[in-house]
Amino acid sequence: MEKLRFAFAICKNNLISEDTFGKAPKYHIYDYCFVQKQFFFFAEVSNPSIGKLTKGKKLNAIIGFFKQHSIDVLVAKTYEKLLNAENKFVIPILINTSTPQDACLVLKRHIKWLYDEKNLNKKEYMLFKIEKGIVKYKLEDNERYTVN
Repeated sequence: MEKLRFAFAICKNNLISEDTFGKAPKYHIYDYCFVQKQFFFFAEVSNPSIGKLTKGKKLNAIIGFFKQHSIDVLVAKTYEKLLNAENKFVIPILINTSTPQDACLVLKRHIKWLYDEKNLNKKEYMLFKIEKGIVKYKLEDNERYTVN
């Protein structure tokens, strides 16, 4: 694997959203290149689930976004596992920084953990919570996780 692709939940002022990934109005996509050992901004994309009426349709729109853009990792401040599905496609990360640029600096220090998680080929990924250190959690259905 030469890169990992990250999607950051972004609010209107271009900071990492305080809300869940699915409720953020847009996403910033970054690629981490293992050869160059750095992050590169790739694109800004509107949330495809905005305006969908049911949780199932919202979830399908988000999963379609993950697949369409080859997302490996999602980054937010709040995460809610719905219908036992989304963490089968991406590694969820909770991070306590305000900007994607600051988050990239923190994520770079823990990139080996994320690389290992992606390459274990599990049926579902665990949640990483990064504050002063990094902790992995097994996700429970319909639970809400946040950073302090």
